[in-house]
This record gives sequence, C-alpha cells and structure tokens, in this order.
Amino acid sequence: PYHCVNLDLKFSPTKSPQAVEKISDARTQIMAGDLEAAKESALVGAEKLENAKIKAEDVTNERGLLWVLASVGTHMAAFVHEINALLGSAQAAERAMLKITDSHDLPPELVRSLKRISAAVGELRRGLERQASYLMDIVTPDARRRRSRQYLFDNFNVASRLIQNHAERQHITIENQIPQKLESPPMFPAEIMVVFANLLTNAVKADGHCGRIHAFVPEGGENVRIRVENTGETVNPDKAERWFRPFESTTTEIDPILGQGMGLGLTITRRL
Repeated sequence: PYHCVNLDLKFSPTKSPQAVEKISDARTQIMAGDLEAAKESALVGAEKLENAKIKAEDVTNERGLLWVLASVGTHMAAFVHEINALLGSAQAAERAMLKITDSHDLPPELVRSLKRISAAVGELRRGLERQASYLMDIVTPDARRRRSRQYLFDNFNVASRLIQNHAERQHITIENQIPQKLESPPMFPAEIMVVFANLLTNAVKADGHCGRIHAFVPEGGENVRIRVENTGETVNPDKAERWFRPFESTTTEIDPILGQGMGLGLTITRRL
C-alpha cells in the first residue's frame, strides 16, 4: 500500500528551516518507499513545527505586553506630575508647622504634638521624593543616552529605599552584601532599578513578618551574578515557569500597601 502524508504548512519556511528540512526528507523517503524513515522524519518535523508555533505565540504575547506597558508608562508620566504637586504641598505643610512652633508662645504639649505632626509630614515628603525620583528615571527615556555599567551595590540600596518603610513595619531586614565596586553589564539605570525593585517587592510580600532578604554574589562563574534570597514559605522550583507568565500573579495574600500586582514583575525582570 502507498502511504500519503498530508502536510498543511502554515508558516514561513525561513522561520523554521529544520522543520522544512525534515519534511523534505520525509517526502524523499516516501518516494523511495522507506516508510518507517519517512514516519520518523515527519514526526521530527511536526515537533519542530510545534516548537516554532510556541515561539511565535510567545512573540505575539510579548508584543501585547509591550503595548500594555507603553500605555502604563504614558499614564505614569502624568502621575509623576501629580506626585510632584503632592510633594510641594507636603513641603509647604512642613514649613508651616515649623513656623508655628517657632514663632508662637504655645503650651509645651501642643508644641510636642505639632512637632510630631511635622516629623510625620517630613517622612511623607521624603517618601514622595524617593518615589518621584524613581518614576522620573523610569518614564523619561532619552534616546541620546547610552547604556553604561552601573554599580550594583548602589542601585540595590536605592531600590531598597522604595520598600524600606514597609519592610521595617513588617520587621523584615534587608542585607546588601553585593561588592561595592561590582558593575553590571551596560544598562540604563532604570533597567537595573526595575529588576531590583521587582525582586525586592516580591521578597517583601513572601517574607511575611520578621523575615530576611539577602543579596549577595554566589561563588563561581565568569558572568555578573547576583542572588537575592528571602525567608518565607518554601516553593516548588518544578513549577517555577508559571511565575514568569504575564498577567498571572502568584501573590496569594493581598498586601494592603504593596497590593496584589498585575503578574508582570517577574516577566519584566526576565525580559530585562
């Protein structure tokens, strides 16, 4: 009997040359009557096609992800102006409090209360300054700038300050043991900041109370490697791939301050 192999090829040959080669082999083997070899070649070709399909879907998903992030960035640029306005209000309130306590003969208890309020406003102002500085780096790209080597110790410290207050309230300690002179590959400052900020936010969420986050350089290897560890519930590495799928948040408990997230942090981190 003559075996017919029907192949419906809905792909560009230039995108999967190995699949084309195997299918061509199968056709040649069929004409030669070697059906077992043709079957084997066809199966390998089908596997290559499936892999090409998966990669094409990944590219499509990533394109959609980039459009979503571009839209978020556009809105975030407007949000930066709102933060700067809040920063100005906080500065004005802090100055007014200090002026009242310094220029009026007030009861000591009232003065102490006003100073406590002034200190709280000052903390708010400093927090807004940190966030505004971080967001300005993220949403103001400049095509004339070039990637350069960044000191990883310093960048990790800056990213840590973004979540430091929340970590302290949770009694979480952050240990930065990255060598101070260790440099990254050429990167934009915003890129390395996003990587560290995403990892630290995830670590704080996973740590719970009285946890520990530890950043260091593991021994061995020629590449620049940073390891970020945290205490918390043990996870199964065999299921790790799902943590990197876009829009699939792995947060089990919603943090009232850090939120649940969109399920993009680790996806973005891996892409960068």
